[in-house]
Amino acid sequence: TVILLGPDPKETLGALYIRLKHAVVEDGATLIEVTPRRTGLSRYAAASLTYRAGEAAAVVAALLDGSAGAPEAGAEVGGVDGADIAAAASLLASANGPVTVVLGRASIAESAATIVDAATLLSERLDGVRFLAALRRANVHGALDLGMSPGLLPGRVTREAGAAWFGQAWPTVPTADGLDAAGILQAAADGKIDTLVLLGADPLSDFVDRDLAERALTGARSVIAVDQFLTDSSQRANVVLAASAFAEDAGTTTNLEGRVTLLAQKVTAHATTRPDWTIAVDLADRLGADLGFEDVEAIWAEIEELSVAHSGVTLDALRASLTEGVVVPLPAPEPAPVSDESSETGDTQISAAAEEMSPDQETADAPEPEVDETSGPDLIEAPEPLVFTAASRTEVPAVDAYALRLVATRTMYDHGTLTQHSPASAGSAPAATLHLNPADFDKAGVSAEGRIKVTNGQRSIVVPAIADATIAKGTAVMSVGTAEVSVTQLIEVGAPVTDVRLEAAR
Repeated sequence: TVILLGPDPKETLGALYIRLKHAVVEDGATLIEVTPRRTGLSRYAAASLTYRAGEAAAVVAALLDGSAGAPEAGAEVGGVDGADIAAAASLLASANGPVTVVLGRASIAESAATIVDAATLLSERLDGVRFLAALRRANVHGALDLGMSPGLLPGRVTREAGAAWFGQAWPTVPTADGLDAAGILQAAADGKIDTLVLLGADPLSDFVDRDLAERALTGARSVIAVDQFLTDSSQRANVVLAASAFAEDAGTTTNLEGRVTLLAQKVTAHATTRPDWTIAVDLADRLGADLGFEDVEAIWAEIEELSVAHSGVTLDALRASLTEGVVVPLPAPEPAPVSDESSETGDTQISAAAEEMSPDQETADAPEPEVDETSGPDLIEAPEPLVFTAASRTEVPAVDAYALRLVATRTMYDHGTLTQHSPASAGSAPAATLHLNPADFDKAGVSAEGRIKVTNGQRSIVVPAIADATIAKGTAVMSVGTAEVSVTQLIEVGAPVTDVRLEAAR
């Protein structure tokens, strides 16, 4: 059984979409959708629960309640008919195999915390449930595995758990968790950041809150952009450092399964563009720090040495699996069987293992060096990987009778930088339109198929409206990454949901 609690894989993760479709059509898997709008998999789903934005947790709770007892049709929950929930609960109750949740953020117009609440319920109440993260950006799992998130260090360990371990190798270790993207932009907007570095980031186009991104670029005293192209954001930077692109440098990528694959340089980098890591090394050198990296091999050697998630994953192992890659972390080795034979055999095995682990050692039985036990670093055990800890439940405001809940979804092609620099794909981005259930046109007092003004407090945009019977009543749907206007002009980061009001455009 597969529960889709996330974005439309057909639009965001094409390979995953094909695999899920095959699992349902060819392998007989049962698919239950819990999404704010229909997806490319809806036609294959055994049940589709289209919830009102922000209320996924309420629908999941009702689904689990029904599957735990005798599922009976009840009242509507989160915009989903009680009979539909009961039918899905029956399917879940009859599942005789493992349950996998494809987990992600279906709409950027609602807080990710609302989806985390729903995932928490599934984790607590379904025995043996497994989760597959449906994050769409390339190599985002690799970035997370190497600590690019507040409170994390490389290897999927927390700052507190890994401080002593990394302190043995690094001159300094962070003493605070730091800020996420929203926190950094807010600090810049408040004038608390002297230099804002955009590492391949275009917050004016990509961040969920366009207004905050604008204020951040204005509030930062200096902006440095490291990017492949001039974007809306990098054009406003004080300094732009040109970085090489995909296939122009070597490295690794990690997919949503945690599968690490080597990437080789295929073409020569254009003009004076350089790999990101060499830019970082040179910047550190100018600031008086030596990162100690001469090539990508040295970088991976440190990853393999310090990241507990990558322990044992050598470059040779990656080269031997160029097609399939290596899933991290590696499985723990099975303990050697205990033998009652003489200790001589055991000593020989230990000595052989020591020789293998220490190839520079001349002999396995060489005398141990004298150690001053009163000085030197203590032996520090590798940190344990982090485990999920449930946060407090997100409070979702009641439905405004005069407003619609906004759903902002991503599409496979949008007005992104790389797409627009590809002549063959540039015209594939969708136009900026708002999709409404036909019944909501009368409710909002606007005519069908006309231009409407969409307002959220002081924020507003004007877009054409399109009647779409597949959209749930009380919901307005708009694509992310459109050219003319952006849905991010309506969204306030941190708000659990985005309620919008409509009026005819004048």
